[in-house]
Amino acid sequence: MRTLPTVSRIFTLLLCCLSVSNQADSATVFQDDADLLDVCAVDAQHVWAVGSRGTILHSADGGTTWEFQNANVDCRLETVHFVDAKTGWCAGGYSQPITHKGVGVLLATTDGGLTWNRIGDDFLPWLKRIHFLNEQQGFAIGHSTSVYASGIFRTSDGGTNWTPVIARTSSAPQDTSFLSDGSGWILNDDGQLSSLQKGQLQSVFRFGDLPQKPWIESIAFQQYAAVAVGAHGTILHSADLGRTWQPATIDSNVDQRSHPKHVHWTDVQFINDTAFAISGGTEIAISTDSGRSWQTSSTQYSLPLHAVAMADQQTGWAVGAFGGILKTSTGGKQWEPQRIPQRQASIFVVMPDVQHLPLPAFAKLATEEGLYTVVQPLAQPPEVDSTDRLNVPAAWRTAAALDGLAVSLQPPMGAVSNPHPSWEGSRETVAKYWQTRTGNDNILAQWAVDLAVRIRLFRPAAILTSQQFDNSPERQTQDAIASAHRIGWK
Repeated sequence: MRTLPTVSRIFTLLLCCLSVSNQADSATVFQDDADLLDVCAVDAQHVWAVGSRGTILHSADGGTTWEFQNANVDCRLETVHFVDAKTGWCAGGYSQPITHKGVGVLLATTDGGLTWNRIGDDFLPWLKRIHFLNEQQGFAIGHSTSVYASGIFRTSDGGTNWTPVIARTSSAPQDTSFLSDGSGWILNDDGQLSSLQKGQLQSVFRFGDLPQKPWIESIAFQQYAAVAVGAHGTILHSADLGRTWQPATIDSNVDQRSHPKHVHWTDVQFINDTAFAISGGTEIAISTDSGRSWQTSSTQYSLPLHAVAMADQQTGWAVGAFGGILKTSTGGKQWEPQRIPQRQASIFVVMPDVQHLPLPAFAKLATEEGLYTVVQPLAQPPEVDSTDRLNVPAAWRTAAALDGLAVSLQPPMGAVSNPHPSWEGSRETVAKYWQTRTGNDNILAQWAVDLAVRIRLFRPAAILTSQQFDNSPERQTQDAIASAHRIGWK
């Protein structure tokens, strides 16, 4: 068993540092190993991938070669969609300094990405997903605000003008799935699932009402079948358009230390009756019966994956951390690396949440010393009561700030938030808080295994954390690292 050195430091961070966004002049320098966040394949030859630092990659030969496309932006591009080999869109956003107001960035091309033009209304928020039914009709979802509460918009002129979908909600949309007839489903970050039919949004289901309180990351619908995947190995299926959900049957061919409950599924897609899911690790899952049962296997790849796109039932791509790209020509049974990151993680930083991050220290480690840094928060930022929903969430702002420093931010171990900053308690009371919020009495032990799995993936040269023992969540972070060390990450 190989152990890794753990370096503890005291980090102090003013919250105003989070106003750093997409303004870093050096962003394009680091595009080569920028995290890829989404991928779209219109056929077995034409593929696009987008990600942090304004990165757009394109292949016209099935992934044999990849070329950067210049869009003259350096913000996070979260989503990409093409309706044919010429017409497509990609989108993302950034937050304005000081005010933290989200600004949406929507780019369009009609020549396969040789030129990209910024389009769309000025009021669009930071966008997370886009989907077009044809060259004119499309949908976009993004950060919800007090003005546009649903965070959902539709267009009928190719994205030049957008109309908000009216709805009352207290959460932001996270993922979406559309059928060819325009029927859609929206997943919010609080687990609320809604149906979008003829421009009307109606609540369908709340995943938080299930006994296991699952954190759902991605959804996919196909005719009457639907699947939902997320943290801790969660794969659910529905046979009635999302009104009821049942756990899927999962057969595993991967290391039992990583599966099933320690796998974080990040994306899922339907191709006819076959569904493909990929994880923030090395696992792939395939279902040939509309999501009722799944067979998992390993991609034999050593870095997290963020998105999958299948051109047909045999050919598809998965993209992820550090710009990695995998291809399958066997329906997901085998995966071949097409684009391999040139660097591995040097520093792995474990913190209670994104509000504890030392951006000045990261600037020195990543940009001055060239050490590739990965940040792993345990929990979501503390929930603060506020009626101002114009501000972009702290996690989004932090991700943008880290992009400019060539630092990779990983998803939290779970959707549960830390206690409010003014709330104090012992390790036991913090543990009880997390157990109550997740409905899981073994949440800390589960996080320790999750952490060991993620460290095993990145294999960093050093692990950094905070040494401020006056904060109970930070004490729990120290305990999680120690427990992960005992489990082993060889």
